[in-house]
Amino acid sequence: AEGLVDGIENIKHGGRVTRSAVRGILARVCLYMAGETVGDKMKYLEARNYAKAIMDDAAANHHLNPDYCDVFINYAQDKYDPAESIWEVEFWGNLTDAFSENGKVGAWIGIQYSHTDLAINPSYGYINATGVLYERYEDGDARRDWNIAPFKYLAGGEKEMHEDSEKKHWTRNVGKWRREYEAHKNTTYNSSQNYPLLRFSDVLLMFAEADNELKNGPSSEALEALNMVRIRAGA
Repeated sequence: AEGLVDGIENIKHGGRVTRSAVRGILARVCLYMAGETVGDKMKYLEARNYAKAIMDDAAANHHLNPDYCDVFINYAQDKYDPAESIWEVEFWGNLTDAFSENGKVGAWIGIQYSHTDLAINPSYGYINATGVLYERYEDGDARRDWNIAPFKYLAGGEKEMHEDSEKKHWTRNVGKWRREYEAHKNTTYNSSQNYPLLRFSDVLLMFAEADNELKNGPSSEALEALNMVRIRAGA
């Protein structure tokens, strides 16, 4: 399919399969095949090449959004960011209009808020992160306090910061999908936020992993790709 679909520069969004999406999923499949389950080590080369093809595609012009948090705010506000978000599942509507293509991103996996005052769109907050994951992040890494909510919402939508203790690191909601940023206010547990299947950061990390395996250690190219992701997050 790689030669039969348009480049993302023509489609201009990640809601359809593009050449970049095909290459990225092929890289992911090949990387999996090279791993322990299948063990076909030759697939590391294919994974590296497919990822590199995305990185080197000047027309597609993929690059990281300089603000990690903005990646997910864009999903909440129904804004496309094809430079970073290569392939995403589309959702639309909230069951209060004529559309019924809504999803649960943020409404089920989000920061708990059950009031219907429209201060913030409601969320069940079903999923908590783990203290193990919290401790894996370095201080200063913007991904930690965005992905693992450092606060809870009070009744009026105000934020109360969590106590910073080892015990409390286990009681924090997943914070990546924040309904407070959604473009349309509603009282339902339905959301129009899109869900990413493939981002350019995934591509960079797949390239780094495959290249590292092929060369039995970190090359300058692999380190550069890895550090692009880490530096963007402030790690």
